[in-house]
Amino acid sequence: MNAIIILVLALGLMSHQARAQAAADIAAGTHISKVIKRYGWPNSKLSAGDKDIYIYDGFEVTFEADVVTSVTAVASRTKPVKPTPRSPGTQPPTQTRATPAPVLRSDPSATPARTESSRSPAPQNTQLGPPSPAATIRPTAPPPKPFAGWVQLLWFPVIAIAGVAVAKLAIASIKNGNQFTEQLLGGGIGPPPKHHTELTHDLLDQLEWRRFEDLVCLYYRALGQRAELTGIGADGGVDIKLYTANAILPTTYVQCKAWGSRDVDVKPIRELFGVMSADRVLEGLFITTGRYTASAMAFARGNGIQLISGADFIRMFSGLPIEQQIPILTEVTSGDFTTPSCPSCNIKLVLRSEGKFWGCRNYPRCKTRIYVRRVK
Repeated sequence: MNAIIILVLALGLMSHQARAQAAADIAAGTHISKVIKRYGWPNSKLSAGDKDIYIYDGFEVTFEADVVTSVTAVASRTKPVKPTPRSPGTQPPTQTRATPAPVLRSDPSATPARTESSRSPAPQNTQLGPPSPAATIRPTAPPPKPFAGWVQLLWFPVIAIAGVAVAKLAIASIKNGNQFTEQLLGGGIGPPPKHHTELTHDLLDQLEWRRFEDLVCLYYRALGQRAELTGIGADGGVDIKLYTANAILPTTYVQCKAWGSRDVDVKPIRELFGVMSADRVLEGLFITTGRYTASAMAFARGNGIQLISGADFIRMFSGLPIEQQIPILTEVTSGDFTTPSCPSCNIKLVLRSEGKFWGCRNYPRCKTRIYVRRVK
């Protein structure tokens, strides 16, 4: 520890001596810009008339008309001595201060400096205090910051890198279907999604209507059947069409309703039967997440329509090999699978009227409205 202290003191002394020695290298007639370029901005600055005095560590430089006229080596400053008490009626002793001799070096190329007798004496090096009426202290200009512009420019790549990182994280989250994506993209009402390995009643209730149709379509494709979604817009009561091998016309119409635990009554069953009759399709499937009323089941039995409840579909889906179940569940639960989609515009709806119903983002051009169904 002592060696470190001695080293620090020695470095400070060497720096002070170097500053004092540097004063001898300043030639009379040197321009102020060269002094600032070499020694930097001064610790302080005094002005008296047309003279400027730059005070550095160990020396002072006097300028007239921005040209060096004298250089003065300055000893270390000492603390002011407290005045001694004096008896009443006595005069305080007069204190004198020696003026340091200027150190000048001749420079043949520089403009000859005026002699000491031809110019007014330079102000003495005194303790800084209130300026005298004859001398005013002008504020020192702040030192230039050569790298300030570069520092500002460096923020642009930093912000760009951060944006790319957030985008990559969001894309990865969409693929994994994790909670971060739901918060970023605006998830539906219900618990946050997770990585699903089996179809459960809770998961079935969380699926929005579009993802439920995707689930049913992928299930029948896994069985080896040709299944096609009817697409966006009015479906005419049919969501999926099933075809036999090499068939041109569909053999079965499928209607899907993601209504949570709500019971399906006879009205949508009759609508499906009406489309089947008009297109001369003999078989129909109605699949829902909930159950059916007695009147709906009675109508379906006499008109060639098979009713599949949520519990029935879970049992059917669980009969697939696990290596087929997981890819299907991963696809239907990727990203935001709880917020309902607009059937006309195929974009996610937004909550309206303090969360009472879902409305289309293209309102008023699209007036689609789906009332909120909260999952368990």
